[in-house]
Amino acid sequence: MMKKRSNLDIITQFEQLFHSMAWLEVVYDRDEQDKYYQEITCLKPFAQATTVETIARDLIPAGSHWHQFAGWHSYFGSPIKVAAWAGVAVGVQTTAPHPTRGHYLVYRAYIFPAHMLTEVAAQLSMLALRLPQVEPGRSEAVIQQGLWRTSNIQPAQHGFYERHLLNLAAQHYQSGRPFLFRSLAMSQSEIPNPFPDCGVVVVNPLLSPNRTGVSRARQTNKKGCLFSLPIYLIFVFKLFF
Repeated sequence: MMKKRSNLDIITQFEQLFHSMAWLEVVYDRDEQDKYYQEITCLKPFAQATTVETIARDLIPAGSHWHQFAGWHSYFGSPIKVAAWAGVAVGVQTTAPHPTRGHYLVYRAYIFPAHMLTEVAAQLSMLALRLPQVEPGRSEAVIQQGLWRTSNIQPAQHGFYERHLLNLAAQHYQSGRPFLFRSLAMSQSEIPNPFPDCGVVVVNPLLSPNRTGVSRARQTNKKGCLFSLPIYLIFVFKLFF
């Protein structure tokens, strides 16, 4: 019997875009007994499924305090490599209010083989089109070696960065390039160390309450990454002018 799943619009929308074409589904939620559970379903059996499932479990963020992210969500994509098998996991995570205490994490991820990257790209582009057309207001962004540090603390401002990042990921996947992205780091475990050659993770002050999240930094371009200087200049122009 399928366990209870949180019925949140952001989760449902993502499921509608990716579930039917995915090879694996990863669910992290709370059940009827008010306990966290992980559920990994192989939707299209393949030889490396068991090994890929193990890697998929490691993508679920570590943490137990999520109240500061109430009203927020994060889209993500992570390349997966298992021997000769390569693919990508794309997903969304958010928080839901607990009936008696705080908030808890709700997580969905879908895994695809590398030869389906163009299909994944199309769905990411469609998702980006569905996001509200918003401007970041007075928010600032500093970019350094794949980290976008923003000063915004309102979800409405954050949609501006989400659209850019989803479209950027779609460009990479459309070209068959691996690309790690996360539209909002909700746990320190989600910031790779070392950082991959080509990837973007957005961080804002909610992750580190004692820091503003904005500092002077330089832009570093990495070989093979589509996030080039012209795109960076366009991005900064839209932010500050």
